[in-house]
Formats: sequence, structure tokens, C-alpha cells
Amino acid sequence: SDIDSQVDLYNYLIIALMTIKLGLIKILGTKKKNVVVTGDKQGLGKAISEIFDINGFTVIPYGVRRSIEEIRQFFDIYPYPKIDYLVNNYGINHLNWIGSIEEQDYQILDMNVKLPSMVVNELVARKLGPTRILNIVSQTYKIPQRCTSIYCASKAAVVQMTKVMARELAEKGYAVNALAPGKIMDTRMSELTAQDPFSDPER
Repeated sequence: SDIDSQVDLYNYLIIALMTIKLGLIKILGTKKKNVVVTGDKQGLGKAISEIFDINGFTVIPYGVRRSIEEIRQFFDIYPYPKIDYLVNNYGINHLNWIGSIEEQDYQILDMNVKLPSMVVNELVARKLGPTRILNIVSQTYKIPQRCTSIYCASKAAVVQMTKVMARELAEKGYAVNALAPGKIMDTRMSELTAQDPFSDPER
């Protein structure tokens, strides 16, 4: 409905205001250039993309790209000679109680660590910088939550990866930072991390 759409837009604007005014613009700068936001179809990524667009940036749709082939396809069709800003936002989570973790749960590491690494690697390899890069992580990198051991580990890994990227790429003119928001809007991700497995009578 229109009311639901207005509420969604309001939520997006609130989160965008928080991330842009308090984080992204401060970190990335204010010049109106082009930006790529991964995970831009919903939730935080959509909010970030919309606020960049509202502020006059050229936002290049990224879509869902989960393999190196798909990432390379994106760069093959990228329409500009340079990426000014990259926001690595894409990530997944699902609860995994220690003792019942299955092989598929380790996809979290692939999606949350491997993908942002591959995106940055491809960007640098194709010499589309220097770029200001922001890796979105989570407060869980330092504040553990039950049943999210792999997710917490993935976010901690991205924080450390960000530090290495910053040191390696600084001499090439890149600026690499991480932003670790808490729960700031209702998304599928926040619903998962808010669940309390101890309320499950089977546990």
C-alpha cells in the first residue's frame, strides 16, 4: 500500500541519514561522483543506494553477484573508466548452534568474506581506482551473539581484511575503511540476529 511504501521510505531515509551523515559521507567525502553498492536490492544496501542517489551521486546497479564469474561480468559492462566509491555491503546470515553446524552454514564465510575480497581485487586488478572503499561489517565483530559463531567470525575477518587493504592500497591512492552499525532498521538480517535460540523448547 501507499502507507506501507511511505513507512518503508521513512525507514530507508532514517537509516540513510544515520549511515551517510554519521559515517559514509564523513568517510567517503562529499563530491558527487559514481558509486557502486553491493547488496543494493534490499535493506541497508538499498537505503545507502537511495540516499546516494538523492544526493546526486551516479549509482551503478550491482544486483546479486555471488561468483567470480558474475563479478567479472559486472566489471566487463561497467560504463565508466573509474569507480569513485565502493560500498561492500552484501552479506548473509543464518543461525547455527554449535554442535549442529552443517557444511552449508560455511557459505556465510564465502558470501561475507570472499565476495567483498573478490570485488576489491577485481577493481584493483582492472585499475579502476583510486577508489574510496567502505566495507560494511557489524557490531558482532566484537560483540558475540549466540548461534552466530560463523557470522561473527566473518565480520571480524572483514575488519582485519579492511586493515590489510588500507595498508596495501594506500600508496596507490585508495582509502579503505569499515563501518560497523548495530541494529538500525528492520531487515531479514536483523530478525535473524534478534532471535533467541534459548527460547526453543527443543534445546
